[in-house]
Amino acid sequence: MSRAYRFFLLRWARDYYESFFYFFLLILAFSIPTSRLLMSMSQLALASLWILDGRYLIKLRQFFQNRIAWILTLLYVLHFVGLFYSDDKTLAMTDLRIKLPLFLLPFFFSSIRNLGQRKAAWVLFAFVTGAVYASAFVSVEHWIGSKSLEVLLSDRFIKHMRFSLFINFAIFILIYLGRSNMFNRSVQGAIVVVILWLIFFMFQLGALSAYVLFLVFSLYFILETYRKKSHGMLLFAVLVIAGFLIALVSITDFILPEKQAVSIDSLDKKTTQGNDYYHLPNDVFENGKPIYIYVCEKELNREWSKRSSLSFYGKDVLGQELKATLIRYLNSLDLRKDSAGMAELSAKDIKQIENGTANIQYVSKTGFQLRLMQFAFELEQYKNNPNPSGYSLGQRLEYWKVAWNRIQKNLYFGSGTGDNDLQMKKGYIETESKLNPDLWFRPHNQFLSIWLAFGLIGLLVFIGVLILPFTSAKQSIHPLFWYFFISILLSFLVEDTLETQSGATYYAFFTAFFLMLWSIPKKKDTEM
Repeated sequence: MSRAYRFFLLRWARDYYESFFYFFLLILAFSIPTSRLLMSMSQLALASLWILDGRYLIKLRQFFQNRIAWILTLLYVLHFVGLFYSDDKTLAMTDLRIKLPLFLLPFFFSSIRNLGQRKAAWVLFAFVTGAVYASAFVSVEHWIGSKSLEVLLSDRFIKHMRFSLFINFAIFILIYLGRSNMFNRSVQGAIVVVILWLIFFMFQLGALSAYVLFLVFSLYFILETYRKKSHGMLLFAVLVIAGFLIALVSITDFILPEKQAVSIDSLDKKTTQGNDYYHLPNDVFENGKPIYIYVCEKELNREWSKRSSLSFYGKDVLGQELKATLIRYLNSLDLRKDSAGMAELSAKDIKQIENGTANIQYVSKTGFQLRLMQFAFELEQYKNNPNPSGYSLGQRLEYWKVAWNRIQKNLYFGSGTGDNDLQMKKGYIETESKLNPDLWFRPHNQFLSIWLAFGLIGLLVFIGVLILPFTSAKQSIHPLFWYFFISILLSFLVEDTLETQSGATYYAFFTAFFLMLWSIPKKKDTEM
Protein backbone atom coordinates (compact mmCIF):
# COMPACT_ATOMS: atom_id res chain seq x y z
CA MET A 1 0.00 0.00 0.00
CA SER A 2 1.52 3.32 -1.09
CA ARG A 3 2.09 6.17 1.35
CA ALA A 4 -0.34 8.41 -0.56
CA TYR A 5 -3.07 5.74 -0.43
CA ARG A 6 -2.59 5.23 3.32
CA PHE A 7 -2.85 8.99 3.84
CA PHE A 8 -6.04 9.04 1.75
CA LEU A 9 -7.63 6.27 3.90
CA LEU A 10 -6.64 7.97 7.13
CA ARG A 11 -8.02 11.31 5.93
CA TRP A 12 -11.31 9.75 4.87
CA ALA A 13 -11.67 7.83 8.14
CA ARG A 14 -11.07 10.99 10.13
CA ASP A 15 -13.26 13.34 8.07
CA TYR A 16 -16.20 10.96 7.74
CA TYR A 17 -15.80 8.89 10.90
CA GLU A 18 -19.40 9.17 12.09
CA SER A 19 -20.83 8.62 8.60
CA PHE A 20 -18.82 5.43 8.09
CA PHE A 21 -19.62 4.34 11.63
CA TYR A 22 -23.34 4.77 10.98
CA PHE A 23 -23.08 2.76 7.74
CA PHE A 24 -21.39 -0.16 9.49
CA LEU A 25 -23.95 0.13 12.29
CA LEU A 26 -26.74 -0.43 9.78
CA ILE A 27 -24.98 -3.50 8.38
CA LEU A 28 -24.41 -4.90 11.86
CA ALA A 29 -28.07 -4.41 12.80
CA PHE A 30 -29.16 -6.22 9.60
CA SER A 31 -26.71 -9.08 10.22
CA ILE A 32 -27.88 -9.96 13.77
CA PRO A 33 -30.85 -12.07 12.56
CA THR A 34 -29.25 -13.11 9.27
CA SER A 35 -25.51 -13.80 9.16
CA ARG A 36 -22.78 -14.64 11.66
CA LEU A 37 -20.17 -13.91 8.99
CA LEU A 38 -21.58 -10.46 8.24
CA MET A 39 -21.87 -9.87 11.99
CA SER A 40 -18.14 -10.50 12.39
CA MET A 41 -17.17 -8.50 9.30
CA SER A 42 -19.16 -5.43 10.35
CA GLN A 43 -17.54 -5.45 13.80
CA LEU A 44 -14.13 -5.87 12.16
CA ALA A 45 -14.99 -2.87 9.97
CA LEU A 46 -15.84 -0.82 13.07
CA ALA A 47 -12.52 -1.83 14.63
CA SER A 48 -10.61 -0.87 11.47
CA LEU A 49 -12.41 2.46 11.32
CA TRP A 50 -11.59 3.15 14.99
CA ILE A 51 -7.90 2.46 14.33
CA LEU A 52 -7.69 4.44 11.07
CA ASP A 53 -9.37 7.46 12.61
CA GLY A 54 -6.58 7.95 15.16
CA ARG A 55 -7.42 10.35 18.05
CA TYR A 56 -6.73 7.45 20.43
CA LEU A 57 -6.28 9.46 23.61
CA ILE A 58 -9.46 11.44 22.96
CA LYS A 59 -11.51 8.28 22.32
CA LEU A 60 -10.05 6.47 25.32
CA ARG A 61 -10.94 9.45 27.49
CA GLN A 62 -14.47 9.41 26.05
CA PHE A 63 -14.75 5.72 26.96
CA PHE A 64 -13.62 6.11 30.58
CA GLN A 65 -15.82 9.16 31.04
CA ASN A 66 -18.84 7.22 29.78
CA ARG A 67 -20.03 5.36 32.86
CA ILE A 68 -22.50 3.19 30.94
CA ALA A 69 -19.80 2.08 28.48
CA TRP A 70 -17.30 0.86 31.03
CA ILE A 71 -19.97 -0.79 33.19
CA LEU A 72 -21.12 -2.81 30.17
CA THR A 73 -17.55 -3.94 29.42
CA LEU A 74 -17.16 -5.30 32.97
CA LEU A 75 -18.92 -8.48 31.86
CA TYR A 76 -16.13 -9.14 29.37
CA VAL A 77 -13.54 -8.24 32.00
CA LEU A 78 -15.13 -10.89 34.24
CA HIS A 79 -14.56 -13.50 31.52
CA PHE A 80 -10.99 -12.28 31.02
CA VAL A 81 -10.23 -12.68 34.74
CA GLY A 82 -11.78 -16.17 34.63
CA LEU A 83 -9.18 -17.13 32.03
CA PHE A 84 -6.44 -17.18 34.68
CA TYR A 85 -7.96 -20.00 36.74
CA SER A 86 -9.56 -21.95 33.90
CA ASP A 87 -8.52 -25.58 33.37
CA ASP A 88 -9.09 -25.53 29.60
CA LYS A 89 -7.29 -22.50 28.17
CA THR A 90 -8.19 -23.41 24.58
CA LEU A 91 -11.94 -23.35 25.24
CA ALA A 92 -11.46 -20.26 27.40
CA MET A 93 -9.88 -18.39 24.48
CA THR A 94 -12.73 -19.53 22.22
CA ASP A 95 -15.21 -18.25 24.80
CA LEU A 96 -13.45 -14.87 24.92
CA ARG A 97 -13.55 -14.64 21.12
CA ILE A 98 -17.31 -15.41 21.00
CA LYS A 99 -18.02 -12.82 23.68
CA LEU A 100 -15.81 -10.10 22.19
CA PRO A 101 -18.90 -7.99 21.23
CA LEU A 102 -19.55 -7.53 24.98
CA PHE A 103 -16.41 -5.40 25.08
CA LEU A 104 -16.05 -4.01 21.56
CA LEU A 105 -19.52 -2.57 21.00
CA PRO A 106 -19.77 -0.44 24.17
CA PHE A 107 -16.15 0.60 23.59
CA PHE A 108 -16.75 1.70 19.99
CA PHE A 109 -20.14 3.28 20.70
CA SER A 110 -18.55 5.60 23.25
CA SER A 111 -16.65 7.31 20.41
CA ILE A 112 -19.71 8.77 18.64
CA ARG A 113 -22.51 11.12 19.58
CA ASN A 114 -26.19 10.40 20.16
CA LEU A 115 -27.68 9.40 16.81
CA GLY A 116 -30.95 11.27 17.10
CA GLN A 117 -34.43 10.01 16.38
CA ARG A 118 -34.38 9.52 12.60
CA LYS A 119 -30.98 7.82 12.32
CA ALA A 120 -31.68 5.58 15.29
CA ALA A 121 -35.02 4.56 13.77
CA TRP A 122 -33.27 3.47 10.57
CA VAL A 123 -30.88 1.29 12.57
CA LEU A 124 -33.93 -0.46 14.01
CA PHE A 125 -35.44 -0.78 10.55
CA ALA A 126 -32.21 -2.43 9.38
CA PHE A 127 -32.63 -5.04 12.13
CA VAL A 128 -36.29 -5.55 11.20
CA THR A 129 -35.36 -5.87 7.51
CA GLY A 130 -32.96 -8.65 8.42
CA ALA A 131 -35.67 -10.49 10.33
CA VAL A 132 -38.17 -10.09 7.46
CA TYR A 133 -35.61 -11.24 4.88
CA ALA A 134 -34.69 -14.38 6.86
CA SER A 135 -38.34 -15.26 7.57
CA ALA A 136 -39.34 -14.82 3.91
CA PHE A 137 -36.33 -16.80 2.64
CA VAL A 138 -36.94 -19.87 4.81
CA SER A 139 -40.71 -19.68 4.20
CA VAL A 140 -40.23 -19.94 0.44
CA GLU A 141 -37.79 -22.82 0.88
CA HIS A 142 -40.23 -24.50 3.28
CA TRP A 143 -43.13 -24.24 0.84
CA ILE A 144 -40.99 -25.60 -2.02
CA GLY A 145 -39.26 -28.44 -0.19
CA SER A 146 -41.48 -29.09 2.88
CA LYS A 147 -38.44 -29.00 5.17
CA SER A 148 -39.28 -27.68 8.64
CA LEU A 149 -38.86 -23.96 9.34
CA GLU A 150 -36.89 -24.82 12.49
CA VAL A 151 -34.28 -26.81 10.56
CA LEU A 152 -34.09 -24.28 7.73
CA LEU A 153 -33.47 -21.38 10.10
CA SER A 154 -30.70 -23.26 11.88
CA ASP A 155 -29.10 -24.27 8.56
CA ARG A 156 -29.38 -20.93 6.78
CA PHE A 157 -29.33 -18.29 9.51
CA ILE A 158 -29.47 -18.85 13.29
CA LYS A 159 -31.16 -21.18 15.78
CA HIS A 160 -34.93 -20.90 15.74
CA MET A 161 -35.12 -20.17 19.48
CA ARG A 162 -32.98 -17.07 19.10
CA PHE A 163 -34.75 -16.05 15.91
CA SER A 164 -38.12 -16.20 17.68
CA LEU A 165 -36.67 -13.68 20.14
CA PHE A 166 -35.72 -11.37 17.27
CA ILE A 167 -39.11 -11.77 15.57
CA ASN A 168 -40.98 -10.62 18.67
CA PHE A 169 -38.74 -7.62 19.16
CA ALA A 170 -39.08 -6.71 15.47
CA ILE A 171 -42.89 -6.83 15.73
CA PHE A 172 -43.00 -4.37 18.61
CA ILE A 173 -40.35 -2.14 17.03
CA LEU A 174 -42.67 -1.78 14.05
CA ILE A 175 -45.73 -1.21 16.24
CA TYR A 176 -43.88 1.53 18.08
CA LEU A 177 -42.32 3.22 15.05
CA GLY A 178 -45.52 2.88 13.03
CA ARG A 179 -47.25 5.13 15.54
CA SER A 180 -44.66 7.90 15.15
CA ASN A 181 -45.00 11.05 13.08
CA MET A 182 -41.99 10.07 10.95
CA PHE A 183 -44.00 8.30 8.24
CA ASN A 184 -46.99 9.00 6.01
CA ARG A 185 -50.06 6.79 5.85
CA SER A 186 -48.82 4.65 2.93
CA VAL A 187 -45.65 3.74 4.82
CA GLN A 188 -47.66 3.05 7.96
CA GLY A 189 -49.89 0.75 5.90
CA ALA A 190 -46.83 -1.15 4.69
CA ILE A 191 -45.64 -1.45 8.30
CA VAL A 192 -48.97 -3.02 9.28
CA VAL A 193 -48.59 -5.61 6.50
CA VAL A 194 -45.08 -6.49 7.69
CA ILE A 195 -46.29 -6.79 11.30
CA LEU A 196 -49.02 -9.22 10.22
CA TRP A 197 -46.46 -11.27 8.25
CA LEU A 198 -44.09 -11.51 11.21
CA ILE A 199 -46.91 -12.55 13.55
CA PHE A 200 -48.02 -15.20 11.04
CA PHE A 201 -44.45 -16.47 10.69
CA MET A 202 -43.96 -16.56 14.46
CA PHE A 203 -47.02 -18.76 14.92
CA GLN A 204 -45.93 -21.02 12.05
CA LEU A 205 -42.45 -21.37 13.54
CA GLY A 206 -43.82 -23.13 16.60
CA ALA A 207 -41.37 -21.97 19.29
CA LEU A 208 -43.12 -22.00 22.65
CA SER A 209 -40.81 -19.30 24.01
CA ALA A 210 -41.96 -17.02 21.16
CA TYR A 211 -45.60 -17.32 22.25
CA VAL A 212 -44.72 -16.62 25.87
CA LEU A 213 -42.66 -13.57 24.91
CA PHE A 214 -45.41 -12.30 22.59
CA LEU A 215 -47.92 -12.57 25.42
CA VAL A 216 -45.59 -10.76 27.86
CA PHE A 217 -44.85 -8.01 25.33
CA SER A 218 -48.57 -7.58 24.65
CA LEU A 219 -49.36 -7.27 28.36
CA TYR A 220 -46.58 -4.71 28.80
CA PHE A 221 -47.86 -2.84 25.74
CA ILE A 222 -51.35 -2.71 27.29
CA LEU A 223 -49.97 -1.28 30.51
CA GLU A 224 -47.92 1.35 28.68
CA THR A 225 -50.79 2.30 26.41
CA TYR A 226 -53.15 2.64 29.36
CA ARG A 227 -50.61 4.81 31.17
CA LYS A 228 -50.41 7.14 28.16
CA LYS A 229 -54.22 7.15 27.71
CA SER A 230 -54.00 6.05 24.06
CA HIS A 231 -57.43 4.44 23.90
CA GLY A 232 -57.31 3.33 20.24
CA MET A 233 -54.06 1.38 20.70
CA LEU A 234 -55.31 0.06 24.05
CA LEU A 235 -58.36 -1.45 22.33
CA PHE A 236 -56.11 -2.97 19.65
CA ALA A 237 -53.80 -4.52 22.26
CA VAL A 238 -56.70 -5.92 24.29
CA LEU A 239 -58.20 -7.50 21.15
CA VAL A 240 -54.84 -9.11 20.30
CA ILE A 241 -54.53 -10.59 23.79
CA ALA A 242 -58.16 -11.74 23.76
CA GLY A 243 -57.70 -13.43 20.38
CA PHE A 244 -54.57 -15.17 21.61
CA LEU A 245 -56.29 -16.49 24.75
CA ILE A 246 -59.46 -17.55 22.88
CA ALA A 247 -57.32 -19.51 20.41
CA LEU A 248 -55.53 -21.16 23.31
CA VAL A 249 -58.72 -22.10 25.17
CA SER A 250 -60.44 -23.34 22.00
CA ILE A 251 -57.85 -26.07 21.47
CA THR A 252 -57.27 -27.03 25.12
CA ASP A 253 -59.58 -30.05 24.96
CA PHE A 254 -57.90 -31.16 21.77
CA ILE A 255 -54.40 -30.81 23.22
CA LEU A 256 -55.22 -32.24 26.66
CA PRO A 257 -58.01 -34.77 26.02
CA GLU A 258 -59.38 -37.04 28.70
CA LYS A 259 -57.29 -40.19 29.12
CA GLN A 260 -58.78 -43.48 27.97
CA ALA A 261 -58.75 -46.07 30.76
CA VAL A 262 -57.54 -49.49 29.57
CA SER A 263 -57.51 -52.76 31.52
CA ILE A 264 -54.50 -54.94 30.73
CA ASP A 265 -56.65 -58.07 31.17
CA SER A 266 -58.80 -57.04 28.21
CA LEU A 267 -55.87 -56.78 25.79
CA ASP A 268 -54.76 -59.52 23.37
CA LYS A 269 -51.52 -61.21 24.37
CA LYS A 270 -50.38 -62.41 20.93
CA THR A 271 -50.08 -60.89 17.44
CA THR A 272 -51.75 -62.55 14.47
CA GLN A 273 -48.35 -64.12 13.76
CA GLY A 274 -48.16 -65.62 17.25
CA ASN A 275 -45.56 -63.25 18.71
CA ASP A 276 -45.89 -61.70 22.17
CA TYR A 277 -47.17 -58.16 22.73
CA TYR A 278 -46.04 -56.06 25.63
CA HIS A 279 -48.52 -53.69 27.25
CA LEU A 280 -47.94 -50.66 29.48
CA PRO A 281 -51.48 -49.21 29.56
CA ASN A 282 -50.81 -46.68 32.31
CA ASP A 283 -47.34 -45.56 31.22
CA VAL A 284 -47.49 -42.64 28.73
CA PHE A 285 -50.51 -41.14 26.97
CA GLU A 286 -50.81 -39.00 23.83
CA ASN A 287 -54.07 -37.50 22.59
CA GLY A 288 -55.69 -39.33 25.52
CA LYS A 289 -54.59 -42.78 24.23
CA PRO A 290 -52.01 -45.05 25.91
CA ILE A 291 -48.97 -45.33 23.63
CA TYR A 292 -47.37 -48.53 24.81
CA ILE A 293 -50.05 -51.15 24.26
CA TYR A 294 -50.04 -53.75 21.49
CA VAL A 295 -46.30 -53.35 20.94
CA CYS A 296 -44.25 -56.11 19.29
CA GLU A 297 -40.73 -54.81 18.65
CA LYS A 298 -39.69 -58.01 16.87
CA GLU A 299 -42.25 -57.49 14.11
CA LEU A 300 -41.77 -53.71 13.99
CA ASN A 301 -38.01 -54.10 13.51
CA ARG A 302 -38.42 -56.72 10.79
CA GLU A 303 -41.06 -54.84 8.80
CA TRP A 304 -39.41 -51.43 9.22
CA SER A 305 -36.10 -52.79 7.87
CA LYS A 306 -37.89 -53.83 4.70
CA ARG A 307 -39.14 -50.30 4.02
CA SER A 308 -36.46 -47.91 5.24
CA SER A 309 -32.69 -47.54 5.19
CA LEU A 310 -32.77 -46.00 8.68
CA SER A 311 -32.16 -48.37 11.56
CA PHE A 312 -35.16 -49.20 13.75
CA TYR A 313 -32.88 -48.79 16.78
CA GLY A 314 -31.22 -45.66 15.41
CA LYS A 315 -32.27 -42.02 15.05
CA ASP A 316 -34.71 -40.22 12.79
CA VAL A 317 -33.73 -37.07 10.86
CA LEU A 318 -34.41 -34.87 13.91
CA GLY A 319 -32.14 -36.98 16.10
CA GLN A 320 -35.01 -38.61 17.99
CA GLU A 321 -35.14 -42.32 18.80
CA LEU A 322 -36.72 -43.74 15.64
CA LYS A 323 -38.38 -46.65 17.45
CA ALA A 324 -40.27 -44.22 19.68
CA THR A 325 -41.23 -42.02 16.70
CA LEU A 326 -42.64 -45.05 14.85
CA ILE A 327 -44.60 -46.35 17.85
CA ARG A 328 -46.14 -42.93 18.52
CA TYR A 329 -47.02 -42.48 14.83
CA LEU A 330 -48.79 -45.85 14.70
CA ASN A 331 -50.59 -45.00 17.93
CA SER A 332 -51.86 -41.72 16.47
CA LEU A 333 -53.42 -43.75 13.63
CA ASP A 334 -55.03 -46.19 16.11
CA LEU A 335 -52.92 -49.00 14.66
CA ARG A 336 -51.28 -51.82 16.55
CA LYS A 337 -47.50 -51.68 16.75
CA ASP A 338 -46.86 -54.93 14.87
CA SER A 339 -46.60 -56.24 11.32
CA ALA A 340 -50.31 -55.64 10.71
CA GLY A 341 -49.96 -51.99 11.74
CA MET A 342 -46.84 -51.58 9.58
CA ALA A 343 -48.73 -52.94 6.57
CA GLU A 344 -51.19 -50.04 6.87
CA LEU A 345 -48.47 -47.38 6.49
CA SER A 346 -48.03 -45.73 3.11
CA ALA A 347 -44.69 -44.66 1.60
CA LYS A 348 -45.59 -41.10 2.64
CA ASP A 349 -46.09 -42.27 6.22
CA ILE A 350 -42.67 -43.94 6.21
CA LYS A 351 -41.06 -40.72 4.96
CA GLN A 352 -42.78 -38.65 7.64
CA ILE A 353 -41.59 -41.02 10.35
CA GLU A 354 -38.03 -40.84 9.00
CA ASN A 355 -38.29 -37.04 9.13
CA GLY A 356 -39.23 -37.19 12.82
CA THR A 357 -43.02 -36.77 12.67
CA ALA A 358 -44.26 -38.72 15.68
CA ASN A 359 -47.99 -38.01 15.34
CA ILE A 360 -50.16 -37.91 12.19
CA GLN A 361 -51.94 -34.86 13.60
CA TYR A 362 -48.66 -32.91 13.54
CA VAL A 363 -48.86 -32.87 9.74
CA SER A 364 -52.08 -30.86 9.50
CA LYS A 365 -51.71 -28.52 12.48
CA THR A 366 -50.36 -24.98 12.52
CA GLY A 367 -47.06 -24.30 14.23
CA PHE A 368 -48.95 -22.89 17.23
CA GLN A 369 -51.17 -25.94 17.66
CA LEU A 370 -48.29 -28.30 16.96
CA ARG A 371 -46.04 -26.78 19.60
CA LEU A 372 -48.78 -26.87 22.23
CA MET A 373 -49.46 -30.53 21.42
CA GLN A 374 -45.75 -31.30 21.73
CA PHE A 375 -45.56 -29.41 25.01
CA ALA A 376 -48.51 -31.38 26.40
CA PHE A 377 -46.73 -34.60 25.45
CA GLU A 378 -43.52 -33.35 27.06
CA LEU A 379 -45.42 -32.76 30.31
CA GLU A 380 -46.73 -36.31 30.10
CA GLN A 381 -43.22 -37.62 29.50
CA TYR A 382 -41.80 -35.60 32.40
CA LYS A 383 -44.31 -37.15 34.80
CA ASN A 384 -43.81 -40.73 33.67
CA ASN A 385 -40.45 -41.17 31.94
CA PRO A 386 -37.18 -40.88 33.91
CA ASN A 387 -35.27 -40.38 30.65
CA PRO A 388 -35.77 -36.77 29.42
CA SER A 389 -33.92 -37.28 26.10
CA GLY A 390 -35.64 -35.67 23.14
CA TYR A 391 -38.09 -33.53 25.16
CA SER A 392 -37.12 -29.89 25.64
CA LEU A 393 -38.93 -29.41 28.96
CA GLY A 394 -37.41 -32.49 30.59
CA GLN A 395 -34.00 -31.76 29.14
CA ARG A 396 -33.94 -28.22 30.52
CA LEU A 397 -34.91 -29.41 33.97
CA GLU A 398 -32.11 -31.95 33.75
CA TYR A 399 -29.61 -29.28 32.62
CA TRP A 400 -30.57 -27.06 35.57
CA LYS A 401 -30.33 -29.94 38.06
CA VAL A 402 -26.87 -30.94 36.83
CA ALA A 403 -25.67 -27.31 36.73
CA TRP A 404 -26.76 -26.77 40.34
CA ASN A 405 -24.93 -29.95 41.33
CA ARG A 406 -21.68 -28.54 39.91
CA ILE A 407 -22.25 -24.98 41.18
CA GLN A 408 -22.25 -26.28 44.73
CA LYS A 409 -18.73 -27.70 44.21
CA ASN A 410 -17.30 -24.18 43.83
CA LEU A 411 -20.04 -21.91 45.06
CA TYR A 412 -18.24 -18.56 45.34
CA PHE A 413 -15.62 -18.40 42.56
CA GLY A 414 -16.73 -20.94 39.95
CA SER A 415 -14.47 -22.98 37.71
CA GLY A 416 -13.30 -20.25 35.31
CA THR A 417 -13.87 -19.19 31.70
CA GLY A 418 -14.46 -21.97 29.18
CA ASP A 419 -14.83 -24.80 31.74
CA ASN A 420 -18.62 -25.13 31.71
CA ASP A 421 -18.62 -28.02 29.22
CA LEU A 422 -16.16 -29.97 31.37
CA GLN A 423 -18.05 -29.18 34.57
CA MET A 424 -21.40 -30.22 33.09
CA LYS A 425 -19.92 -33.49 31.82
CA LYS A 426 -18.71 -34.26 35.34
CA GLY A 427 -22.17 -33.40 36.64
CA TYR A 428 -23.96 -35.78 34.25
CA ILE A 429 -21.65 -38.58 35.37
CA GLU A 430 -21.92 -37.80 39.10
CA THR A 431 -25.72 -37.56 39.06
CA GLU A 432 -25.97 -40.70 36.90
CA SER A 433 -28.14 -38.76 34.47
CA LYS A 434 -30.30 -40.84 32.14
CA LEU A 435 -29.99 -38.16 29.48
CA ASN A 436 -28.47 -39.39 26.21
CA PRO A 437 -24.74 -38.38 26.16
CA ASP A 438 -25.33 -36.75 22.76
CA LEU A 439 -27.51 -34.25 24.65
CA TRP A 440 -25.05 -33.40 27.43
CA PHE A 441 -25.17 -29.65 26.91
CA ARG A 442 -24.62 -26.50 28.97
CA PRO A 443 -27.14 -25.27 31.59
CA HIS A 444 -29.54 -23.52 29.18
CA ASN A 445 -29.92 -20.73 31.70
CA GLN A 446 -27.58 -17.74 31.51
CA PHE A 447 -27.66 -17.04 35.23
CA LEU A 448 -26.68 -20.64 36.02
CA SER A 449 -23.97 -20.54 33.33
CA ILE A 450 -22.43 -17.42 34.86
CA TRP A 451 -22.70 -18.86 38.38
CA LEU A 452 -21.09 -22.13 37.25
CA ALA A 453 -18.19 -20.31 35.58
CA PHE A 454 -17.56 -17.44 38.01
CA GLY A 455 -19.31 -18.37 41.25
CA LEU A 456 -21.61 -16.23 43.34
CA ILE A 457 -19.25 -13.27 43.04
CA GLY A 458 -19.43 -13.46 39.24
CA LEU A 459 -23.22 -13.80 39.35
CA LEU A 460 -23.49 -10.60 41.40
CA VAL A 461 -21.22 -8.80 38.90
CA PHE A 462 -23.44 -10.07 36.07
CA ILE A 463 -26.63 -8.84 37.75
CA GLY A 464 -24.93 -5.51 38.42
CA VAL A 465 -23.98 -5.16 34.74
CA LEU A 466 -27.61 -5.85 33.80
CA ILE A 467 -29.07 -3.27 36.18
CA LEU A 468 -26.52 -0.47 36.76
CA PRO A 469 -26.31 0.93 33.19
CA PHE A 470 -29.92 2.06 32.96
CA THR A 471 -29.86 3.39 36.53
CA SER A 472 -26.84 5.48 35.47
CA ALA A 473 -28.45 6.97 32.36
CA LYS A 474 -28.48 10.76 32.57
CA GLN A 475 -31.31 11.12 30.09
CA SER A 476 -34.59 9.26 29.77
CA ILE A 477 -34.27 5.73 28.40
CA HIS A 478 -36.12 5.13 25.16
CA PRO A 479 -39.36 3.14 25.71
CA LEU A 480 -38.28 0.46 23.21
CA PHE A 481 -35.36 -0.44 25.46
CA TRP A 482 -37.75 -2.08 27.91
CA TYR A 483 -39.09 -4.44 25.24
CA PHE A 484 -35.52 -5.44 24.45
CA PHE A 485 -34.69 -5.80 28.15
CA ILE A 486 -37.73 -8.02 28.78
CA SER A 487 -36.77 -10.19 25.79
CA ILE A 488 -33.19 -10.63 26.95
CA LEU A 489 -34.19 -11.45 30.54
CA LEU A 490 -36.67 -14.11 29.41
CA SER A 491 -34.09 -15.61 27.07
CA PHE A 492 -31.56 -15.73 29.92
CA LEU A 493 -34.00 -17.94 31.86
CA VAL A 494 -34.21 -20.67 29.19
CA GLU A 495 -31.07 -20.25 27.06
CA ASP A 496 -27.33 -19.71 27.35
CA THR A 497 -27.88 -16.58 25.27
CA LEU A 498 -24.41 -15.08 25.72
CA GLU A 499 -22.64 -18.33 24.87
CA THR A 500 -23.24 -17.79 21.14
CA GLN A 501 -22.05 -15.03 18.84
CA SER A 502 -25.57 -14.01 17.77
CA GLY A 503 -26.83 -13.90 21.36
CA ALA A 504 -23.82 -11.96 22.69
CA THR A 505 -24.04 -9.49 19.80
CA TYR A 506 -27.81 -9.03 20.23
CA TYR A 507 -27.38 -8.23 23.92
CA ALA A 508 -24.32 -5.99 23.55
CA PHE A 509 -25.60 -4.15 20.48
CA PHE A 510 -29.05 -3.16 21.71
CA THR A 511 -28.02 -2.48 25.29
CA ALA A 512 -25.31 -0.09 24.11
CA PHE A 513 -27.50 1.27 21.32
CA PHE A 514 -30.43 2.29 23.54
CA LEU A 515 -28.40 3.45 26.52
CA MET A 516 -25.57 5.20 24.66
CA LEU A 517 -26.81 6.20 21.20
CA TRP A 518 -30.54 6.81 21.61
CA SER A 519 -31.21 8.09 25.08
CA ILE A 520 -33.74 10.95 24.91
CA PRO A 521 -34.78 13.93 27.05
CA LYS A 522 -37.86 13.27 29.16
CA LYS A 523 -39.96 15.89 27.39
CA LYS A 524 -39.61 13.93 24.12
CA ASP A 525 -40.39 10.60 25.69
CA THR A 526 -43.87 10.44 24.18
CA GLU A 527 -43.26 12.07 20.81
CA MET A 528 -43.12 8.78 18.93
